[in-house]
Amino acid sequence: MSAPTRPKTSAGAPAARPRGRPTREQAEQLRQGILDAALRVFIDRGFAAASMEGIAREASVAKITLYRHFETKEQLF
Repeated sequence: MSAPTRPKTSAGAPAARPRGRPTREQAEQLRQGILDAALRVFIDRGFAAASMEGIAREASVAKITLYRHFETKEQLF
């Protein structure tokens, strides 16, 4: 399953999602995107070298968003 893609802005960066509470579908897509990004980072770098910051960057989310879903790298793994 491929990661969901966000619309791009004219500068090529992902467009920000609308403010407010996401729908269940949006929340599930976000969670799946984080898991997909984490898998790529764990495979590419290995568990020890993977960082929450690197996973957040790969998932195009803020670190606080990542920590709201997974408290530790171990939980995410």
